[in-house]
Amino acid sequence: MKRIFWGFMLVLCIHVPGMAAANLIIRCDDIGMNHSVNLAVRELLDTGLPINCSVMFPCGWYLEGIHILKEYDNVSVGVHLTLNSEWQEYKWGPVAGQGSVPGLVDSNGFFFPTRALFEANKPDLA
Repeated sequence: MKRIFWGFMLVLCIHVPGMAAANLIIRCDDIGMNHSVNLAVRELLDTGLPINCSVMFPCGWYLEGIHILKEYDNVSVGVHLTLNSEWQEYKWGPVAGQGSVPGLVDSNGFFFPTRALFEANKPDLA
């Protein structure tokens, strides 16, 4: 995997005469989803490359992800808006709790797995 990554980086860094120089910012999605995602982001941040990340706060490993991101200056962080929970064996729900947003969750308090099920629930978005 590292070979593929660095090969990709080399291709991006090749300068073509007559073309303007390009800047690369790497986008990392789903921080906090699980421990392995967080460790992969840490490894990428260790390269010193400019990174942009989004954190999934409803997920179980978000706090570890935040602690990792705080260690680095080469990262820009945003919020990953999470309104569904598509994994069959790993679910999450709203940070505010099921009672605060009952129209966004299923009978178990988790976000719906698909947009179709979400819309079929006819949530009150007012």
